[in-house]
Amino acid sequence: IDSGVDPEHPDLQGNLLPVEDIWGEFSGSDRLLNRRTRELFDFAGRDGNGHGTHVSGVIGAILNNGEGVAGIAGQKVKILPIKVTNLKGETTAALLVEAILRAIEKKARVINMSIGAIGADQGISRGLALALDMALEQGITIVAASGNESERVKNEVTNVSLPAAYPGVVSVGAFIASGDVADYSNGGDTLDILGPGGSGGLGSSGMPVISTWPTYPAYEFLTARVTTLSYAGISGTSMATPHVSAVVALMLAQEPDLTPQQVRSRLIATATDVGPLGFDVDSGYGILNAEKALLAKGDGPRL
Repeated sequence: IDSGVDPEHPDLQGNLLPVEDIWGEFSGSDRLLNRRTRELFDFAGRDGNGHGTHVSGVIGAILNNGEGVAGIAGQKVKILPIKVTNLKGETTAALLVEAILRAIEKKARVINMSIGAIGADQGISRGLALALDMALEQGITIVAASGNESERVKNEVTNVSLPAAYPGVVSVGAFIASGDVADYSNGGDTLDILGPGGSGGLGSSGMPVISTWPTYPAYEFLTARVTTLSYAGISGTSMATPHVSAVVALMLAQEPDLTPQQVRSRLIATATDVGPLGFDVDSGYGILNAEKALLAKGDGPRL
């Protein structure tokens, strides 16, 4: 559930199902007029931002095809892109509800929500809470980003945002190449696990997460926030989250009867502990350990 996907990206195309354009169905057009050239860009049915294409590549870019990057789940996964934002990455709780209901209707097994715009202190709408509960009850594991509002270098740590903070959702923060918690990564009592989130962007001193990007000019490219097509490097808990979702997909590929509760417990039980022993508000239960999660058996601890 994101900004959509580039449906013709050569490194994704074989692993993609048709785009479900919730934004287009319920909010109308997704267009951008270049005022200098008067060129009109229409992003109906495709990614107008770039974010969703990047997330999709982390999960399921095709393996061993001689193209760009390799997704963690590769050909073990089929990606159902549900477009819920406009080209600027804007959405609403009502649209998120429709997106979750569509995922249920299409029989998704994992929902990746690299979206965290709702402060936990503001509460969650009844409709969104009901939709999340329904998805979990239908056996769908939900993995969501903790958010990027923190500035740890200033000792300013923002609580995990919603929907990641919602009970039963796997809440994902970010760590960087050094193994440290990313400066931007939100934390708190509802943080579960850390995934690779990167730091900085291409051309900076950081090490971003490099993944697929629209092959055509989308909003982030047209506004010069990203300067490349087809592949790009960006950072955030949005990038950490699909690493976890991809591992969940691999877990379900080999153990299809796992419940969302069992998946979450397994991820927590097999995480590599960092920082203070056991759970802490900065790193949750530790760093995602894909190998252990895939080799482990049993439900893990009761949570």
